Order: sequence, then structure tokens, then C-alpha cells
Amino acid sequence: MCLTLGNAAAVHEHRTRATHRGGYTETLHHVGHLAPGDLWRPVDGLPPHVVTNIRSRENSVTITDQLGQVHRYATNAIVPTAVPDPLVLRPVALPRSA
Repeated sequence: MCLTLGNAAAVHEHRTRATHRGGYTETLHHVGHLAPGDLWRPVDGLPPHVVTNIRSRENSVTITDQLGQVHRYATNAIVPTAVPDPLVLRPVALPRSA
């Protein structure tokens, strides 16, 4: 499942250009909504990490980020996430011929 503002348990503050990818909105999502490639905030106040792996076992879900850090949550947990701003391509100014 893809993280969106529409399927968030809560929508918090928007951060402009907080990452090299651009801005994002701080959100909370059910842990079952996360998938590899999603943005997740394991430490409040710091830029989000990219989810690289998710494993579900009995009553827990283990999330691994791009740094290899592993965090475990209950299967019914609401976790801090981030929804990136849409990619907006800026028009390129072409040189005019004389």
C-alpha cells in the first residue's frame, strides 16, 4: 500500500525542502500501510528515513531503513511517517533564436 495523506491516521506539519528530495508532510500511518520506498520517521524532529525492508511475524512488524537500522513495532501500531510532496517539474527556458 502507498502512503498518502488520505490514508493517514493523522496529518501534522508540512516541511519545505527538508530533504534532498524536497518537502514532505509529517503524518502517522498504521504500520501495515508501510512498504519499501516509503518515508518513515524513526526519530521525531529529524528528516525521514527510507523504508528498505518490512517483516511481519506473529504480533510484531520489523522495519529496516536505508542505514540498516531496525525498529520493531506491534502489528496494530500507528507509526510516524512522511508523505513526500509531489514531484513538480519546472519548465526549462529554451534559448530564443535571433
